[in-house]
Amino acid sequence: MTSTRDGDDPPKRHLGLASPTAYEVGYGKPPLGSQFKPGRSGNPKGRARGAKNRLPSLSEERLKSIVLEEAYRLVKVRDGGKNVSLPMATAIVRALAVNAAKGNNRAAQHFTQMVKVVEDENMTSHREYVRTMIDYKYDWEQEIEHCRKLGLSLPQPIPHPDDIRINFNTGEVQIVGPFCKEDIPKWETIRERKAECDREISRIKHDLKLRKMQKYREILLRDLAHEQKIREIVHRLLPDEMFSPGAIDDGSY
Repeated sequence: MTSTRDGDDPPKRHLGLASPTAYEVGYGKPPLGSQFKPGRSGNPKGRARGAKNRLPSLSEERLKSIVLEEAYRLVKVRDGGKNVSLPMATAIVRALAVNAAKGNNRAAQHFTQMVKVVEDENMTSHREYVRTMIDYKYDWEQEIEHCRKLGLSLPQPIPHPDDIRINFNTGEVQIVGPFCKEDIPKWETIRERKAECDREISRIKHDLKLRKMQKYREILLRDLAHEQKIREIVHRLLPDEMFSPGAIDDGSY
């Protein structure tokens, strides 16, 4: 038996290591003092009793959450000779479409019906949106005209009815202005940049009429192409007025 002197600590074991200095702290090797103790759970309290089987609250839609989690859980499928990870819903729809293309009549019926339902829902939503924008534009135009006749200050709704372009031939609705207050600075910058492009293009064209040396003309032509490209990009966000003199009636309102 090994005896120790009073006040001396007994020898310590270091998890089977030859000596304390033989254990290096690093990735996957936490300090000895912070490691889980043998026989003791890392989660002493454990899962709350009955948590897995408790009834959901009245405002909780647990089944819907489970369905969505499964629908978008990634699964590995074969695609073109290689494994790819896709959401479960995507994998199922893709498999249905492939089987339909291979001549499976039942799969073709299911896929065709599914496409029809989605397209019908999209069309219904779009028609409701167009109808809402038409009512909004008309009501505000009437209100602004009413204030103008009475000599009152004109309201400035956002979006402004003048910024709402509705094409009845294509069913397209385009808002060429701020949709909310936060959008105002952005659209002011776009309008300023468009006006700047117009001024710069006009100046360059004027200089081209005066410059005869090929060297200067090449520089001006490059500058002109650059400004025209920028204006084209800005024009997609902020089209020119549709009702300018000589404009063709395309069914827009």
